[in-house]
Amino acid sequence: MAFRGGRGPRGAALFEPVYSSRAHISEAVRLPASVLANDGKMFNIRGKGDKERMVPLGSRAVEPMRLWRPLAAEYGVVSPKWLFHSVRDGSKHTSRSAALTDVRETAEMAGLAQPDEVSPHVLRHAFATHLLSNGADLRAIQTPLGHEEIGTTEIYTMSTKRDGTTW
Repeated sequence: MAFRGGRGPRGAALFEPVYSSRAHISEAVRLPASVLANDGKMFNIRGKGDKERMVPLGSRAVEPMRLWRPLAAEYGVVSPKWLFHSVRDGSKHTSRSAALTDVRETAEMAGLAQPDEVSPHVLRHAFATHLLSNGADLRAIQTPLGHEEIGTTEIYTMSTKRDGTTW
């Protein structure tokens, strides 16, 4: 995949972890740079209500994140604190709106969908639905999503037909 400027690699580095970790975009942009220190297999996400949860992160998501760090240095600022730092001020994480633009650009470049149809929430929902379609238990989906109530997670059962396809 050919990237244009610094946004493409950052978008790819955001896209996979948002999908595979079921993170909200506000959680993904606050990932610390240290998330890669333990090979990214598991990391804490600080979510709504300042609650933390441990989520897995597969190697497919770690690779673009690792590639992003040295590229970020080429584009200017590298933050010792944030994995996805603001390009204007490395002491701050990137904004939600910049991250959304990056994710949509990555989806467009990958030919996945119309850019305005892709959002971090859609990716989060898609991953949970894919897990459910492949036989995952609702409780196994509930924890990484950070849902306190199983009823919130049960929403995903309504978008999956018995044959495993989505509506």
